[in-house]
Amino acid sequence: MGDIRDLPVIDAANISNSRVLLRVDLNVPISNGEVHDKTRIERIAPTVEFLVKAKAKVVMISHLGRPKAREEEFSLKQVVDVVSKVLGVEVTFIPDITREEVDSVIDSLPWGSVVLLENLRFFAGEVENDLGFAGQLASLADIYVNDAFSCSHRKHASVDAIMNLLPSFAGFNLQEELNYLAGIVSESPGAAIIGGAKTSVKIPMLRNFASRLDFLILGGSLSTTFLDAMGFKVGNSFFEKNVEEALAVIEAAKESGCKIILPVDHAVAQNLEGPVTVKDNNDITMEDSIFDIGEKTSRIIEETIRKCKTIFWNGPLGVFEHESFKGGTERLTKALVSCHKENGAKTIIGGGDSIFAMRSFGYCEQDFSYVSTGGGALLHFLAL
Repeated sequence: MGDIRDLPVIDAANISNSRVLLRVDLNVPISNGEVHDKTRIERIAPTVEFLVKAKAKVVMISHLGRPKAREEEFSLKQVVDVVSKVLGVEVTFIPDITREEVDSVIDSLPWGSVVLLENLRFFAGEVENDLGFAGQLASLADIYVNDAFSCSHRKHASVDAIMNLLPSFAGFNLQEELNYLAGIVSESPGAAIIGGAKTSVKIPMLRNFASRLDFLILGGSLSTTFLDAMGFKVGNSFFEKNVEEALAVIEAAKESGCKIILPVDHAVAQNLEGPVTVKDNNDITMEDSIFDIGEKTSRIIEETIRKCKTIFWNGPLGVFEHESFKGGTERLTKALVSCHKENGAKTIIGGGDSIFAMRSFGYCEQDFSYVSTGGGALLHFLAL
């Protein structure tokens, strides 16, 4: 597979009267048949509208969940009505991919039509990146368009192998994601605020940021890993024992002049329901569990990001789902909105937990410069 960052954008292609295989991400949260977050559907609307106006036949493909075989609870049939409504076009659902009837149904539809095929992961060849399965997909179209940034790090047939078989292009959503992510390191001073867990997964991204940004601000259990590596006591807190790689990030930051900002105080308790105390780094005991940053740390973070032209945030700074430990993440969210609206800073947030936190505090996408739909893809591309 080529690098998706090198794909030409779809408006450079001659797509009139062409069949277009459009990879989208409709892996949306559903319960009782109701879609609870339409963001990923909304993001593909500009690409679909462009293709429909150009009189292409749009063949959308996506996955939903992680089925091991054909399981009706993961059928994309349940999202068809919502997709049609959001996109403003009638979407024809075809409950298969590999049968001969699929091609004949597509052939019978007028130019400018949109179809949605069944869940890619109902077919083993998808996750196996099987060239034969990719060939079946390719036989349905003349052109391939990737508009599923959040899936683009996966070596799956509909993302990887398919690009060897059809002329390939980037959709508008994919291009927008890549442009904003590239912009994180393009303006100085710039800061990245990285929280949450999954330290080992985020280390490559942290190394990249440490060598390219002015400030690297760490929170959540990720920061506890770094404090432990530096010799601080972290008590009974959750963290990954990853001394060597954490110190390598710190060394990379020193060499490039990036300032790493770690918490200096914490909201601690013996458990999530216990009484809360605020303690400095040197006062943590073996019985303490760190669940949030303290007010001193919040002030340092706010003072730092107000100096910046570009700020990226991924991962909460504490266990924000609990009332006692939401303060650090809530103050950060409010400060980011202020930096964007009052100071004109470019603010980019990404990752499911960050987006959930942002919304739980009453904010929306319009309060930031950009909200990325990527999860694993976000971490992958920011490590390059």
